[in-house]
Amino acid sequence: MQEFSIEEFLNQASKILDQHLHSAINNDDKMTCQYCFLDFKRKYDLKRHEKKHLNIKDFVCNRCMRGFTRSDALKNHTDNRVKCKFLLDRRRKANK
Repeated sequence: MQEFSIEEFLNQASKILDQHLHSAINNDDKMTCQYCFLDFKRKYDLKRHEKKHLNIKDFVCNRCMRGFTRSDALKNHTDNRVKCKFLLDRRRKANK
């Protein structure tokens, strides 16, 4: 096993990091949505976007059974009680 000085190690690590950052920022390999042809740089973003076209709703409100394609949309729905139909109906009945 070859030994490195700390300076050599840090220099090599810095070069690797610079290469990584350069390739991440200047990556021309765009991924395109097959349904609407929007471009994405990250596969995660493309997959998340395509769920909208496929109507995949993995996240469901346990109160009103409304489905969402993203967990943050469900969280917004449950945090904002005005949007949940179940809670609206419950309030209407209570106010009668």
